[in-house]
Amino acid sequence: MENLGYIATFFIILSFMAQDLRNLRLLNLMGTILFLIYAILTHQKPLIAVNGFVAVVHFYNLLVDTQPGRFSSKWKIGDWF
Repeated sequence: MENLGYIATFFIILSFMAQDLRNLRLLNLMGTILFLIYAILTHQKPLIAVNGFVAVVHFYNLLVDTQPGRFSSKWKIGDWF
């Protein structure tokens, strides 16, 4: 059971190394789903809540974001302000 948590952690960490936002979301979604399964199996309600919410947000953004090039490697954090 604990190995599932480590595998989920691996995907979350790997997602932070992604250069493309879509890849980041996909990798993070995989880790989030694994953490959600882990939380359900171990009855950890706070983890179920946060990972369930994050999974929905990633899934929604992956489905809705159809604008090509919207988030490219040229995008900078300063563009938010």
